[in-house]
Amino acid sequence: MPRRRREPAEEAARQEERRRQILDAATGVFCKYGFARARTRDIAAAAGVSEGTLYNYYASKRDILAGLAQRVVDDTTPGLVAQLAVGPDADWLPGLLADRMAVLERNLPLLHALLPELLVDEGLRQVFLQRVLFPLLAAVVPNLKNRLPATSPLNLRVVLPAMIGGLLATYLANVNLDLPLGGPQSRQQIIDQLATFYQHGLEQSPIRLPEEVSRER
Repeated sequence: MPRRRREPAEEAARQEERRRQILDAATGVFCKYGFARARTRDIAAAAGVSEGTLYNYYASKRDILAGLAQRVVDDTTPGLVAQLAVGPDADWLPGLLADRMAVLERNLPLLHALLPELLVDEGLRQVFLQRVLFPLLAAVVPNLKNRLPATSPLNLRVVLPAMIGGLLATYLANVNLDLPLGGPQSRQQIIDQLATFYQHGLEQSPIRLPEEVSRER
């Protein structure tokens, strides 16, 4: 009996599921071996497909990485743009940081595997810049700029990557690595501290610590 031909929508769904299966497997393999030592045959085995099938979807290991980078962008950008597009709200920055923290936690295993490689692999770094950072900046900068004073001299293409890096470094230091920075901080404490720091820096207003506000009351 001849094999039933799939409808176009059914075939597209099957291919998308296969891509998801391969990317999920690649995340685990990259976390276990690092990008440099990971092999496509290991990724294929973890995904439960042949190496030839894997190459039908991704031409190389770096192409798989680009797919993972696109997944991070898809997970990150729409929610971020939507949050920045809402009307004025005094609590917009803590809410934004809480959402970014959740995104960070979802992608943390992959970041653990790839961040060391980004420091030494120029090609890998270019994939990260072109597929993750630059699209993120293009989507976010115009929205964030609308929240700054009109006279602000800040260049958000400089400031925003620093904010993202600060969030990642602070999270790793206080939650995961337990470095001696005054003791591990809770998730909410990190958000509150960074929100205060970033808010006053972006608005160029003096920082008033909670105890100072209490004394004025």
